[in-house]
Amino acid sequence: MTKNLEKQFILGIGAQRTGSTWLRAQLHQCDQVNLGFCKEYHFFDVLYLPQMRAYHDLPEMASGNIFQRMINEATSKRKSIADKTNRLTKFVQNPHRYFDYFDNLWAKNSNVTTVGDFTPSYSMLDRVAFEYARNELEKRGFRVKVVFIMRDPVERIWSMNHQEAKMKQALKAGHDLSKRQFSLESFTYEDAELRTRYERTIHELEQVFDTRDIYCDFYERYISKDRFKVLTKFLGLKCEDPDVLNVLNASHMKGNIETTLAAEVANYYKSTYDFVEARFGKEVCSLWTGYEYI
Repeated sequence: MTKNLEKQFILGIGAQRTGSTWLRAQLHQCDQVNLGFCKEYHFFDVLYLPQMRAYHDLPEMASGNIFQRMINEATSKRKSIADKTNRLTKFVQNPHRYFDYFDNLWAKNSNVTTVGDFTPSYSMLDRVAFEYARNELEKRGFRVKVVFIMRDPVERIWSMNHQEAKMKQALKAGHDLSKRQFSLESFTYEDAELRTRYERTIHELEQVFDTRDIYCDFYERYISKDRFKVLTKFLGLKCEDPDVLNVLNASHMKGNIETTLAAEVANYYKSTYDFVEARFGKEVCSLWTGYEYI
C-alpha cells in the first residue's frame, strides 16, 4: 500500500490546566493519529527553558525531581517509568532522535497522517524555540499545526496551584488543604506569568508560523462536540465524537478563590484580558469570570 502523502505534526502548547490531557486522548483515538508513547514529551521546553531541565535528569538526579518521585511512589511501575525517563532523556541528549521518532511513527502506518506532542509548558517558549521546532519538522516533510487553548487567567492559575505535586502528596498525607494561604504572589511568579501572558505566547508564535496554522480556543467552551469538530476540521482529521463527560486531571480542590484576591489577580493581568477580548471578540467576556473584576 502506498503511504498517504499527508504528513502533519500537531504542536500542542497548552496552556497548562486547559484540558490538554483530555484533548490528546480524544485525538489519539483517531485512526489517522499516532501521538506516541508519552503524554508530555517535554522536549523543546527542556532544551530552551533552564527551569524545565530537571524533567529529564537521569536516575541519579536530585530526589526532588518529578520523575524520581514517581519512581519512588510505585514499586511495580519503577521499570516502565525509568525506561520512559531514559528514553526522554536521550531525546534531549540527541535531538535528532526526537524528530526521527515522530518521523517513524508517521512512516510505519499507512493510515497515519498526523503525529504530535502535547506539552503545556511549551506555551512558555519564545520564537527562537518555535522556529527551531518548525525548521526541524519541516526538514522531515511535516506541516506543523499549533494548538493553543487558553483559560481565564484567574481560574487557570488557581487550578495550577491546586494541582502541584506537593498538593497531591499533602492529600495523601491527610492534610487539610483548605487552610492553605494564597496571595497575589501565588499568581504572579515568573512561570505563572509565562504560562498566562497569552498575548506574549501568541506574538511569539506569529513571528514563526502562518496564522492559518495556529488554532486558538478557550477551555471554557472547547470540550464539546461542536468545538471538537471545528478543531478536527482545522487539522483535516476525521474523528469520532469526543467523550465530553470525562475530563481527565480535574482539580483536587474545588473551592472558589476569595473575591478580593481574584480582583487583584484579574487586574494584574488586565493587559491579557484586554488583548484576548480585542483579538477574539466579546464572547470571551461571557466565558471568563475575570472580566467582572476589571
